[in-house]
Amino acid sequence: MLTEATGQPLDRVDGRLKVMGGARYTAEWDLPGLAYGALATSAIARGWVRAIDVNAAQQAPGVLAVLTYLNAPRLQPMPDKVGGSLFRGEGGITETLQPLQDAAIEYAGQPLAVVVADTHEHARYAATLVRITYDEAKPEFDPATASRRTLPESFTGSKEEPLQVTVGDPRAALASAPVKLERVYESAITHHNPIEQLATIARWEKRNGADYLTVYDTTRGVDTLQEVFAASLNLPKENVHIICPFIGGAFGSKGWLYAPALLTAMAARVVGRPVKIELRRQDMFSTAGQRGATRQTLSLGATRDGKLTALQHDTQAQTSMVSGYTEPCARVSRMLYAVPNLGFAHHLSHLNLPSPCPMRGPGETVGGWALECAIDELATELNLDPVELRLRNYADKNPETGKPFSSKHLRECYARGQELIGWSARNPKPRSMREGNSLIGYGMATTMYPAARREASARATLFADGRALVQSATHELGNGAYTIFRQISADALALPVDRVHFELGD
Repeated sequence: MLTEATGQPLDRVDGRLKVMGGARYTAEWDLPGLAYGALATSAIARGWVRAIDVNAAQQAPGVLAVLTYLNAPRLQPMPDKVGGSLFRGEGGITETLQPLQDAAIEYAGQPLAVVVADTHEHARYAATLVRITYDEAKPEFDPATASRRTLPESFTGSKEEPLQVTVGDPRAALASAPVKLERVYESAITHHNPIEQLATIARWEKRNGADYLTVYDTTRGVDTLQEVFAASLNLPKENVHIICPFIGGAFGSKGWLYAPALLTAMAARVVGRPVKIELRRQDMFSTAGQRGATRQTLSLGATRDGKLTALQHDTQAQTSMVSGYTEPCARVSRMLYAVPNLGFAHHLSHLNLPSPCPMRGPGETVGGWALECAIDELATELNLDPVELRLRNYADKNPETGKPFSSKHLRECYARGQELIGWSARNPKPRSMREGNSLIGYGMATTMYPAARREASARATLFADGRALVQSATHELGNGAYTIFRQISADALALPVDRVHFELGD
């Protein structure tokens, strides 16, 4: 008898492949005639390449080609938008600098040359022989004194996520509030660095006189990468094939910065054979993106019985000179508490640092941390239990839009959490609770993560013997996607789950 598969216990369908070494990750694909690429990157943060000497690299064993801005294939500009997300401009999601197109240097670690050789070792050795002479300019590293400072209108161009918002009059409400609190919180640059480093394999071929490109890449955005390649290389979208059946961790990366992947395709075109570039661990700190540093000012106004009257959350974010990416730090503040006067602003400073990109919990992680630290400090100021302060400001509707939540069970979460950790036994006085020689601290915080929805598609093929093949260009990074999509497909097709095969990443 057929039962609903979704939500039922099921052994992971990719589990055996992973534990037996059968899951093939990007760098593990082996194509006939495969060559290998390695990057030579900038040692300065701002300036220009005065001269680049590749003679020694070209003469090294096994070297097939050396690409620089002087001889690299020309690329089209990065598209303005892809899949509804803003790419170019303030608030855009990606770096717009196309690699090896001119002599300008915008950050240390920027790729300045690609060496292609017959082995991985030959390529990496030859890359160390590239000699670059610079015309160095003074870099900008301080957000407070940056010459280029902006106020991005929205996060990735989304009308649903403005970055500059005022509801009521938070400044006036703060000025008249019986209790005022202002705190500044700073977060440092944070790097992704999953186990699997970024890797790309590119292969060109001719079909009926037309160029076709196949790319194996560590990407979380198969469709997006296809559009970026098509636009940058001036190819029809249907002539670009992206393959990524497994991702070895991401932490938010592997989807938003495209220079290494584009460089691989450029190198493959030049040498006329497939090329693989796998970043070194060192390159992951400059070429793979990171969460940018932030400086957040939280200003809270409240009555003496703990009702919030004003909340102003101002963020100083940073990005590179060639990106408009802005860490959306007010994502939690905009909806968590019932406050009649709410404001948030995001100031963006462009610096000579590598480009940031979304990292696990973009905005929520550092923004929610800052907000909840301020709420705890307000609880101390009011001599009020931190849970009780949050309950007194519980939001039944979104304070920014006024719309009711479709469902919310935060009260129940608070009650259950108090019960599980014995919150009633907590002594709020610092250093007052001990267990043997150890100091014991009790704390709590609230966070949220948006449940965004967007259009998606899948293709199902039904066979005469009762089997089904379902395919979708999504990704799997260790989260069980192969299994849950197989279950969803079985329910949608009213088939037993063992009669359904699901494919992704293609």
